This record gives sequence, structure tokens and C-alpha cells, in this order.
Amino acid sequence: WKQSVVGAPRANVAKRLFSDALYHSHRLVHAAPLSSSGLGSCARRPAAELSVDAFVEDFERAGVPVVIEGAAADAAAQDIWDRDVLQDRLGARVFHVGGYAFGLAQFLQYAENNADDTPLYLFDKRFAEAAPE
Repeated sequence: WKQSVVGAPRANVAKRLFSDALYHSHRLVHAAPLSSSGLGSCARRPAAELSVDAFVEDFERAGVPVVIEGAAADAAAQDIWDRDVLQDRLGARVFHVGGYAFGLAQFLQYAENNADDTPLYLFDKRFAEAAPE
């Protein structure tokens, strides 16, 4: 990277190139996998088997992370926020994803098949305008 930046004509060098932008990819390549680092082995508990008191005692007070599985299994929105339903209803709508314009169908395909170090996320502040229903 250094040779390409240092040797590049001045007009081609980003005016605001910071070392963290270059270091991030390096860090991802050389970091230990979560599975071997002891990180990523978060406790998991089914929502149906976890009382509020048990959650507070075992996780909240202790500051221990937990993945609560099935907490939204009976949510009313389950039927309308299904991936296939969203794709059928909003697939052609364009949203802004990480600085790019994506149709929802394109983004869902990207999300399904991506292996990026830093994947794109759909955080469009105008989502409600693009999909008012």
C-alpha cells in the first residue's frame, strides 16, 4: 500500500487518507479467529426457559453477554417481516446501503452471499419514505 500511495501522483492520493483505513484490513487478516481467541463463545438461552429474574441474576448483574434465542418467535410482525415477503413487496425499491444505492432484492442477495471483511448494512434514514406501507 505504501508504494502505491507514496509513488502516486499527488492528484490521485486521497486528501483525507487516515492510517486506520489502511490498518483495518491488516488487522482483520492477522487477528486470531474468534473461535480460538475465547471471544465469540457467548452464552445462549431459549427465551421460553429464561425468566426475568434469572436473566438479571445470571447475566445483567454479572455483566455477562447472552444471546436470547426465540424471543420474537410470536411477534405480530413475523409474517410481514419475513425475507421472502419483504423481497416480494419491496424488492424493486431502492435503499441506500453504505453509500451505494441498492434495490432491496439486490441487497438481500448480497447479504446472503457476502464474505466481505466489512459487510454493508442497510441503515437508510429514508427507509420509511421509500417503504411507507
